[in-house]
Amino acid sequence: MTNRKIVDILTDNPRRHSPLQRLLHQAAIQDAWTAELRVLLPDALKNRCKVTEVSPRTITILCTDAATATKLRFLASDLRSQLEHLSHYRNAGELRIRVSGN
Repeated sequence: MTNRKIVDILTDNPRRHSPLQRLLHQAAIQDAWTAELRVLLPDALKNRCKVTEVSPRTITILCTDAATATKLRFLASDLRSQLEHLSHYRNAGELRIRVSGN
């Protein structure tokens, strides 16, 4: 097996994406969603929540603990109305708030 640089692997065959490229792309999208969400959150919650999915039906937010999830649920209706003005969330439906299994 030959050793290859990660840059070479990521730029190989631009028409067909490798599983690693798809995974990195999805991670970048989730980071963008999370950055938009965090602008709207109180400081105490910003680093405790991240967006894992945005679909026409739901926005899924993963929280680090149950207390954070509860606080976020209290903010959900106001947060939902603010999210509607952001590009990634414009057509998304309800907020689904989950707690991380860690």
